[in-house]
Amino acid sequence: MVKIDKPNEIPNILQTKGKDETENLIKEYENGKIKFKFDDKIYRNEEIKKKLREIQFNKCCFCEQKIEFGHIEHYRPKRGYKQDQNEKQLTKPGYYWLAYDWDNLLLSCPTCNSSYKKNYFPLKDPSKRAMSYKDDITKEEPLIINPAKEDPEDYIEFYGTSIRAKNGNQKGKETIKRTGLDRPFINEDKLEYYRICKELYQSILDLDENNQKRIRMIKLLEQYSQEDKKYSLMIKCAIRDEFRY
Repeated sequence: MVKIDKPNEIPNILQTKGKDETENLIKEYENGKIKFKFDDKIYRNEEIKKKLREIQFNKCCFCEQKIEFGHIEHYRPKRGYKQDQNEKQLTKPGYYWLAYDWDNLLLSCPTCNSSYKKNYFPLKDPSKRAMSYKDDITKEEPLIINPAKEDPEDYIEFYGTSIRAKNGNQKGKETIKRTGLDRPFINEDKLEYYRICKELYQSILDLDENNQKRIRMIKLLEQYSQEDKKYSLMIKCAIRDEFRY
């Protein structure tokens, strides 16, 4: 997971149809409704997906895998939420007023979205949860990293291919668990990717410091840690640790 630089420019469909639908949802809430229907043709619009693909370099917002068919991820779940993983049912309503909010939309792989994060949205202090459009969400302290608002490097890091919460912080732990950042398939793929970069690093060490080939190889290795590459945070940490793990 890496920081996503999300532009303030809001896709047109969210400013038009999205705004109208949000107003309708608020009216329904005022009339006592807690179960809502959402127009997925708005937040799944190709304009939105295209923009998110561009700013996320066609990577999942959580696991950093390259994605072919991405899901629109609502960071704050729109239908309902779960504070604890043992809860069998969703608490409703969810963050219905943010269903078409640009700040609440990300692009994720199907596995992170549907098999792990789902509607799980724990807060450090549940009593501060925003229960309606009238409440201030800035008072919340979510325990899942929002890569469009926070720098994941403040909470998670890699030792080799193993991901950990920095200093055992709660937010890092919850993010890793609830988005499946250490799931088996990803770990296998990361290991293969890590080995390739480690071999490149070891080849660099065998060359003289002034060798032009060494200079080119160093630049190539650094490119693997850039934000447009998959598992870029892992490789960034590996370079920092000189591939010792």
